[in-house]
Amino acid sequence: MAATFLTNQFLIAMPGMADPNFAQTVTLVCEHNAQGALGIVINRQLPMTLGDVFAQLGLDAAAVGIVRLASPFDPFPPAMRERYPLLRFAYEWQFLEGRMGSGALLAPEP
Repeated sequence: MAATFLTNQFLIAMPGMADPNFAQTVTLVCEHNAQGALGIVINRQLPMTLGDVFAQLGLDAAAVGIVRLASPFDPFPPAMRERYPLLRFAYEWQFLEGRMGSGALLAPEP
């Protein structure tokens, strides 16, 4: 039987999870392979800055740039909320020689 790995998946704690470290959490699995797993709980505040997290994870400059570009948007203006009842965004990234070359935000036409 082939191993199933969960890299880039979300783990959602079951309602009966008793472990206080994981009860009511959503965890992004950053890496999962035969050697182990690394995940980040995304719905709890940490007593550290995002820079501290980047340093601990050893993220390179391209990865840090992607995280910053994908961070929450400013609130949408009222005119946009009136015009679009639902917005879905997709990001496309191009990597060039180990660095982020360009990104594009795709949104629906009116």
